[in-house]
Amino acid sequence: LFYNDADFDPGYDPSDDFASDAYSCGNVDVVMLTDTYTTEAAIYHCPGAGVQTLLEPCGELDMGDYATLRDFIQWGKDNYPADRYLLCLYDHGGGHLGACVDQTCVPATMLSMDDMQAALTETGGVDIIAFTAPCLMGAVESVYELKDCVDYYVGSEEISGFLLWWDTFGPICDQLALGDAVSTKTIAAYMVQMVAQNPWISYVPYYTMCAASAAHVDDLAEAIDDLAHFLRTQVKKFIGDIRTARGATWTLGKPMHSNNNFDRVDLYDAIYQLGQAIDDPTVAALVQTALDAFDSVVVAEWHDQAAVSAHGLSTYYPRLPSGYNPYYTMLSLDYTDDFGWDEFLEAYYDALQQGGKSGGGQDLLVINSPNPFVNTTTISFRVPSTGSVSVEVFDVAGRLVRTLRNETMASGSPNVVWDGSDNSGQRVPSATYFCRINTGGQTVMKRMTLLR
Repeated sequence: LFYNDADFDPGYDPSDDFASDAYSCGNVDVVMLTDTYTTEAAIYHCPGAGVQTLLEPCGELDMGDYATLRDFIQWGKDNYPADRYLLCLYDHGGGHLGACVDQTCVPATMLSMDDMQAALTETGGVDIIAFTAPCLMGAVESVYELKDCVDYYVGSEEISGFLLWWDTFGPICDQLALGDAVSTKTIAAYMVQMVAQNPWISYVPYYTMCAASAAHVDDLAEAIDDLAHFLRTQVKKFIGDIRTARGATWTLGKPMHSNNNFDRVDLYDAIYQLGQAIDDPTVAALVQTALDAFDSVVVAEWHDQAAVSAHGLSTYYPRLPSGYNPYYTMLSLDYTDDFGWDEFLEAYYDALQQGGKSGGGQDLLVINSPNPFVNTTTISFRVPSTGSVSVEVFDVAGRLVRTLRNETMASGSPNVVWDGSDNSGQRVPSATYFCRINTGGQTVMKRMTLLR
């Protein structure tokens, strides 16, 4: 199943190159949904030799809508039932933000990781999902999001492009044609191998590719959570060591972000550098557990000689507090909902700001108590100087629930009470919410849990 979202401008449409390479046979059927910036969508069958047989015109589709992906997967399963399914997605990517932008929509749309999870879950999942061009999709947050609806996950943690996949789908179809003689794990690893052998990419630096086992990502996430929790409780003690480790960590997107202030880093290297910088036996043990778990997740990995510290999977880890986007915790990612990497980041950046090392001013020192709460919670924070202050509550989908303050305040330490109601005065249900406070050019987001 090839989800060909070429609905962007200027857009490269890989359908001809894909169809000239991929082929159907007795054990394999290749079908492709194509939508370009200038043409309407249609589903094609790819028998081979560059032939695209029109199966169904679809009109103009929103390729950034989960329903479009869901319906294509279901259509493929209904019309071409199989023992195993390989789903390939084409178009731009953004790691934990998702992939597949549709610029014919105003505003442009994109499949979030939640969207992909919903589309796959509602159709029974696939055996392999491969991001055959989207950049940055080799993200641990993304793998974790799809862990219950795919067996193996293939993507690049770095920049990417369909150039990596030229002349690879023919050999991949050769493997698929062998049927049960080849395991799903072998096919996923073979896809990485074919990219690594692709002569078209030998002159372009910083390419990577990884095949990850979704079945083992739970153990990795839990190990990272244990490390993050310990570091969060000791963040002031280790603040200098953590800063040193972050500075030494392999940062992605180097060709485009030479200032080393990109927001994603190699996950293995981030963990390893923490172990190198912090001289503490507990940290050493937690780091080793996480590295061992990482090795269980990555079943195949390739990087070119320029990406010397790439290991296959990335994570969100801005270098400076100013680079941290609080919406990382508000994207309904299972990874941030279930584990505490985001809470470690917030504690680390708060400590940097409080220590005056970030150039971002003084910490806002936000506390809400009680938390969790049943009826009301009091939000306490510091206003460093007289100025505009906003205090807002959002749900996990990023929707504004309540504006508690939006006014000029004098310097001091005010308290603001939230009674668990929205802007219309209606009581909101039990859930996790986020309080965003903006004052003096600083923004802090705090998680709050309401229990009814």
